[in-house]
Amino acid sequence: MPRVYVEFAQLKEMGNECRAISVRIDEIQYEFESIIRGLDWDIKYEENINQRAKQIAWKLNNYVQALKSYQEFLDDAYNTYMKLDEWDKDRD
Repeated sequence: MPRVYVEFAQLKEMGNECRAISVRIDEIQYEFESIIRGLDWDIKYEENINQRAKQIAWKLNNYVQALKSYQEFLDDAYNTYMKLDEWDKDRD
């Protein structure tokens, strides 16, 4: 019967990296939105800067949500593989 070999440490590390990156992007989004809110009205609406800034902030938020989903998937996969590994050890 074929076996799947999983590097548990790397799987967990990838989940942690997704979490760390999503936190950093979230911080960047917050700082970006704070800067935009601090701009004068005439600057915000020149060349539609305010609307463009909102689009960038929305995209950053989507990246954060995607990374959180990846992290949850990796954590679930890690936990499932750990349970399967324990189950396999118990059978021996």
